[in-house]
Amino acid sequence: GTWCGWCPRGDVAMNKAYKDFPDRFVGVAVHNSDPMVVPAYDTGLVGLFGPDDGFPSAMFERAIFLDPTQIQNQFVQRIQQPTDVFMEHGATYNEATRELTVSVTTNFMNDVNGQNSLIVILTEDGVRGTTGDYAQSNFYSGGGNGDLFALDGTNWAQLANPVPASQMVYNHVARALLTDFNGQQAFGTSNDAGTAKTLHFSYTIPAGFETDNMHIVSAYRNVFGQIE
Repeated sequence: GTWCGWCPRGDVAMNKAYKDFPDRFVGVAVHNSDPMVVPAYDTGLVGLFGPDDGFPSAMFERAIFLDPTQIQNQFVQRIQQPTDVFMEHGATYNEATRELTVSVTTNFMNDVNGQNSLIVILTEDGVRGTTGDYAQSNFYSGGGNGDLFALDGTNWAQLANPVPASQMVYNHVARALLTDFNGQQAFGTSNDAGTAKTLHFSYTIPAGFETDNMHIVSAYRNVFGQIE
């Protein structure tokens, strides 16, 4: 959240993970109580918080909460775990109507039983705003809480509190859920290895979103409620 003075470390950690694992890491910045909030996504995620969880937090595969500074180590461990599915995306976009049509094919690598679901998300990089509510609260300002270096070498300790909106760029921002928070249950309760199921979605992209900076993110939610 732009109101959260500790949240710059979440921004720094996610940008670094994308840089270090560009073909593997898929992260979504879910905003809270600011102009970039997607209410259904925010409410769903906060509903999974435990008594000791707060902002900023990173959540891996809806299985574990951790401080964003621990993203890299957790990612290296979890990327090595096998998955039951392989996802493929297709999309068309009508520039005149701004209608995006998305297809997601879920290929089952193993026999899978139980009620599973598909979550589809749109994200955007390079989000900026001109109003004051895009300014970022910064508890690192002044250096009393240590240094915090962004990828370009900028030290948040040398920035103001708050950082003016004109200086802020937000990446990996959740822009829309094309399903509900827990996904669309459309696979049935039994799927054999080697089978594939394709689901289709449509969404009219608001005029303020920059389509060249947007990404389709799909996530397979297993019978235990975790993302593979």
